[in-house]
Amino acid sequence: HTLFFLGSGGAHGSRGPSKELSIKYSEILTWITDMVKSGYVAGTAAMTLADVSLLTTFVCLKALGSVDTRGYPFVEAWAQRCKQQLPRYEEVCGHAMEALGSLYKQSKAPTVGLENDHLSIKYFTS
Repeated sequence: HTLFFLGSGGAHGSRGPSKELSIKYSEILTWITDMVKSGYVAGTAAMTLADVSLLTTFVCLKALGSVDTRGYPFVEAWAQRCKQQLPRYEEVCGHAMEALGSLYKQSKAPTVGLENDHLSIKYFTS
């Protein structure tokens, strides 16, 4: 499986993902839930590079306000487990993601949608 995510505003009254993209995010989060219910992405008892890779995307999406994970407790718990195992995670990555999310939400964020099964990005200039 290949996962490709792209943020699109979303929080604090800004433009959120289209309905189609929200459905795709939900499908992907359900798939991730199935993978991490019993441990980590690779089905192991310990974190692997696959977890670090997916965590990076996941944290970025959350920072951008693109995905609501409140209905996915296994995904949230997995992310917390991963963060706790990465030395200096919050110092190195956590604050940077918060800053990125804040900048993104203040910018002229694009609207992201699906057209013919491909991502479509439209930027607002006004």
